[in-house]
Amino acid sequence: MQLTLDLTAVETEPQEPELTGYEPITCAETDVARGLVRDIIKIIEKGGVYYESYNDVFLRTVEVIEAAVLYEEDRYMELIGKMRPEAVKVCVDVMKPLMRMYSDYVVCDVLGPVYMEIASRWKCSGLGQYFTPFDICEMMAQMQLGDDILDQVRQARSEGRRISICDPAIGSGAMLLAAKKVILKQAGIKGLRQFTFNGQDLDMTCVRMSKIQLALTDYWYMGNRLICAAHDARSQNK
Repeated sequence: MQLTLDLTAVETEPQEPELTGYEPITCAETDVARGLVRDIIKIIEKGGVYYESYNDVFLRTVEVIEAAVLYEEDRYMELIGKMRPEAVKVCVDVMKPLMRMYSDYVVCDVLGPVYMEIASRWKCSGLGQYFTPFDICEMMAQMQLGDDILDQVRQARSEGRRISICDPAIGSGAMLLAAKKVILKQAGIKGLRQFTFNGQDLDMTCVRMSKIQLALTDYWYMGNRLICAAHDARSQNK
C-alpha cells in the first residue's frame, strides 16, 4: 500500500495569503500531544459500548475522520449512515481536539501511540505494532535535514523543483511529521511548501492515520480550504 500526499492542489477561495518571508514557526512541545493521547484513549473506553470491540472503535473512528479531513463527503455520509448516532459522536469527539491541536502547531504523532495503547491494553493481537517514539523521529529528522533548510529551500525554489522526503514504512506518519516540524521551525509555512512527502505501508489503518495527520499539518492548504489529494497505489491500479 502506498500513500501519496499530492501537494499540487486546486486553489479555491480565499486566495493565498501574502507571505513576506520564510518566518519560522514556534511549534509547541510534545507534552500537549501526550495529554491528547490519554484523552483519546478515554473517549475510546467510553465509546466501546457502541462498537463490537475497542479495536473496532479505533479502526472505524480513523476511517470516518479520514473521509472528513480529506473532504470525501460521499464516503463520509455512507460511513456514518451505517452507524448509531452515539458511535458517530465518538468519532467527532476524537476529531475535534485532534484538529485543534494541529491548528496550534503541535506537530506530533498522536494516533500512533493510541493505536499501540489499544493493542497492549486490550490484547488486540491484530494491532501488534510498535512505532518509533516521536522524540527519536525528530532527532533523526534534524540529523537528516540539517541546519541549512532555508538555504536548501531557496536553492530548490530557484531551480523550480520540490524537495522530496520519503518513508518506505510510514506507520502512523511519525517520521514525516517530524520532518515537517523541523522544516517549520527553520523555514516556516512557506518553506514547507517546497517539500513533498511520500510514504508506503502494507497496513491500511497506518495509511489512514498518516493521511489524517499529514493533511492536518499541511497548514497552507488547510488554512486556505484547499483539498490535499491523498490516494493509495491499490486505488490507482484498479
